[in-house]
Amino acid sequence: GNAGAVVITAQHELFGNGIYAFSNGGGNPADISLVGDRINITNNGTAFLNGRNIQFQAATGYQEINIGDTLRSPSGLDILESDLAAISSARSLRIGRADSTSTINLKSSLISSVGNRPQIEILGGDRIVGPDDVENVFRITGLGSGELLNSEVIFSDIKNLSGGSQNDSFEFISNGAIAGVIEGAAGTDTIDYSILNSAVNIDLENQQASRLGNFDTIENIIGSRANNDSIIGSNGDDIFQITDGNNNGRINEGLSFSAIEILVEEVGMIFSASAAYPQKNLQIGPLTVAIVETL
Repeated sequence: GNAGAVVITAQHELFGNGIYAFSNGGGNPADISLVGDRINITNNGTAFLNGRNIQFQAATGYQEINIGDTLRSPSGLDILESDLAAISSARSLRIGRADSTSTINLKSSLISSVGNRPQIEILGGDRIVGPDDVENVFRITGLGSGELLNSEVIFSDIKNLSGGSQNDSFEFISNGAIAGVIEGAAGTDTIDYSILNSAVNIDLENQQASRLGNFDTIENIIGSRANNDSIIGSNGDDIFQITDGNNNGRINEGLSFSAIEILVEEVGMIFSASAAYPQKNLQIGPLTVAIVETL
């Protein structure tokens, strides 16, 4: 039958060194929810959790959450690699809550626990920061929802996404959208619309783009399958370089693009091409256009 649920709450720090939760009849593990600003399951080094669905939840919605580190931080809700190893037979591991304004930091050592723990489900927060030392692929499948680390981590009710120290990709799938900011951080980072069938637009002046609020520290943008994706230049004089005949190029020696058919410039454009732009659809603003060379 239904195994029920067990909720353990601490006002500040919750310690545990062995938690079982079963139904009255025994045998069927119950759900376990641990609530506290600091949750220390492995304080004696021999802890374990045995439940059906396990949830870690900060007592306050703004508490920073760190997942998969090896040492506890001075503050914040830390779910260490050793805490993850203490989960013996859970069906799922849920972290956070839908009304959270927390930043959730995924740590590099989280990767080593793949296969030794259930899938991690992040239930809400202001921002997810991907782990360093791995090229993260964020697959955004709904509004504020998606997955990364080969579906080992899934998330929902997230407003902003940030990459780690390597080359990260943010792929939009189906109805995927992010209300806030996508920040690539270090590395060479990509916003990828290539799965979508509908056109997308990128505004460089305001650092805005389709299906997201704003973007920052992004080096590559890949357009959709449609034939009318567009990039609008900044309010300054931009240098558009067309690098081949497949709607690929660079802007201001910084942002690279591919599968973008329409280039729009509101002020002044310096245009150079190594190949003819297939769509021949350059919408020019009111000021000077200088075609400086054909490479």
